Amino acid sequence: MTSRHDPDAGQHGAGAVAPDSSYYAGAWGGRGPRPYEDLDEAVRIANHTDFGLAGFVLGGSLQRCLDVADRLEVGMVGINDFAIALAEAPFGGIKHSGFGREGGAEGVAEFTVVKYINVAPA
Repeated sequence: MTSRHDPDAGQHGAGAVAPDSSYYAGAWGGRGPRPYEDLDEAVRIANHTDFGLAGFVLGGSLQRCLDVADRLEVGMVGINDFAIALAEAPFGGIKHSGFGREGGAEGVAEFTVVKYINVAPA
């Protein structure tokens, strides 16, 4: 996410696409990049949805991007990259974008049943 007032926007520049852009209105139901004043507002805008498969954060400061990624209500986050699905990584979302994971160790765990057995000492 980049802001009009983000001095740390880095190589991706500042600004955003207006939410009434015809491309984003058609392809994403009006949910696309949009301007924001500060990171709190950006996170509020991003999380204001019933869906949560993936989110993407663009910026120059890795620590700042990680802070924003941690606050996003999604199952996967790409930072300065849009290729986030790997076979060895868990894939899945939250909210109306699914429950559980497939792929990676987390995906295998979805197909297991854990049983705890306690045996009293003899």
